[in-house]
Amino acid sequence: MYDFTGIYQEMIYFGVLGVVGITMIVQSKFWNKNKRNIGDMLLGIAVVIACLYTVIQDTRAIQNENICIYEGKAWESWHRGYTFMGAEGDKRKLEIWGPAWNKLCEEQIEKGKRYRVYYEEETEIIVKIQEIK
Repeated sequence: MYDFTGIYQEMIYFGVLGVVGITMIVQSKFWNKNKRNIGDMLLGIAVVIACLYTVIQDTRAIQNENICIYEGKAWESWHRGYTFMGAEGDKRKLEIWGPAWNKLCEEQIEKGKRYRVYYEEETEIIVKIQEIK
């Protein structure tokens, strides 16, 4: 079974960022022609649109479950994911979000070991990891 906690976590982060965007729009006093701050208003609108787009994409990803499999060696780690190197030398950066880290990585992922990584194609967020023995 796949764990979509990482995608849900991304939706929560962008939802909070959307609330910040709405706050920026309200603080720009868009209704008052004399005190209106156009820069804050436009930035707030851009943030809200970006957040809505991301949340809609994540919702579609969860509903459609387009899971891909990638086999390769753990190459390097970064703050919220790993880079895996496949047999042909291609590298793929895949992400793990928030609490999904503990669920997906029961043991520490070691550099150089081979893993089978299941990830959602559009978001490239890992939903399952298996070590290949």
